[in-house]
Formats: sequence, structure tokens, C-alpha cells
Amino acid sequence: MNRAALGLALICVAGNAVAQSLPNVPPPPSRATPEVAPAAPTAAPRAAVTQVGPDGAPVSAASLGPDWVPVGNFDLRVLDKVTARVSSLSGRTGNTLTYGSLSIVLRSCLTRPADKPADSAAFLDITDRAGIANFHGWMIASAPALTMLEHPGYDVKVMACRP
Repeated sequence: MNRAALGLALICVAGNAVAQSLPNVPPPPSRATPEVAPAAPTAAPRAAVTQVGPDGAPVSAASLGPDWVPVGNFDLRVLDKVTARVSSLSGRTGNTLTYGSLSIVLRSCLTRPADKPADSAAFLDITDRAGIANFHGWMIASAPALTMLEHPGYDVKVMACRP
């Protein structure tokens, strides 16, 4: 029994030593918080980055340099978030694909040359019949979260561009 009491005393002493080494934390704010003026923005919000010309069309592959090669076919993967169904779609540049309420038009598809790391990029126009979300820009296969369709019912990902 003395061993148990001694062990408990050591734990309490060690616990106090650890608790005393922690920084002081201010108490939680009371329910009546004082009104604080909103902070002035430190920088202007960033505009969406898309590589489009003045007419709204994607920039030409020649202006992107030798790192990208234009191709005509593409593969997409679409996730229906409601049913958890994943579907693969394939098509050619200029074709319109329909999936659920989405209308997907591929404007340009680029891939990396054989001497570069494999990657694909597609310039897509995605519209929803319900008007929930529109997407107009580049999607990159290796970085799907970089530019993505923000839609409550669907996720669209470029899988590959191929000749």
C-alpha cells in the first residue's frame, strides 16, 4: 500500500512539473464579446488565374513553349457525390459531353513530351443546367486541387490527354 501511495505522489509531482512548464493560456472569452472593427485587408484578393486570350479562348500551345504538346483526345473521371458513383468519360477536343446536369466542353488538351515527366492539362468549360457552378479554365492532371470545379454534386478530374 505504501508503494501505491508513493507512486501516486510521484505522478502528482511529475504532473505539476509538466503543467508548470506549459505557457499561460488566457481564459476563454466571456459570452459578451466586445465589438471589434474588421481588420483592413493586407493585400488585394487574388484574381482567378487562367491562361486565356482576350477573346476568352485558351492560349495557343506554341505560346506555352516546348514543355507541352497539343493532342486531340482526353479522359476525364467524374464523381457523383450523391450516389458515390465514379464514371470515366472520353472525348475529342471541341466535343461536348453531358454527365448528369453537367455540360463539359474540352477546348484544348496538352501533354508533356516523352523526355519530360508525364502530365496532362486540359482547358475545360463546364456548366451546370441548374446554374449552380461554372468552370472556365485549365485543369492539370497531376494537381487536381490547383484549379477545380466547385460543385455540390460532382467532382471532375482530368486523367490524361492522348493523341
